Amino acid sequence: ARKYGLAITIANQFVEQMEEGTAAAVFGNVGNLIAFQCGARDAADLSEQFARKVTPEDLIALPSFNAYVRLHETPHHPFSMATLPPPHLHPRSQRTARVQSTSLRRYNRPAAEVQVEIQRAIVLV
Repeated sequence: ARKYGLAITIANQFVEQMEEGTAAAVFGNVGNLIAFQCGARDAADLSEQFARKVTPEDLIALPSFNAYVRLHETPHHPFSMATLPPPHLHPRSQRTARVQSTSLRRYNRPAAEVQVEIQRAIVLV
């Protein structure tokens, strides 16, 4: 499947959700791996996947919205990253407001005008 560029995303709450053979196949073939805070059992397994450069203690102690990443291109050089919190926990930033107002200025048109344009396009088809 890799030969044809197939990309699959697998997300689990914990590794034990997978049968042993499935977990071995996943870890044996996965290209990129992202691990957020986890429990002790999973931390030990995931530490091995990070070539033991990330300890089980590192994985257990990760703060919310942080993760360790192993990329296919550099499997022995994992790194940590911070993600954005969900929108309901992340207050609207000035940048968001600026992007929205710029978009409205550039692209906002009255609905009646858009409806006329759609009707013209339908007639031409």
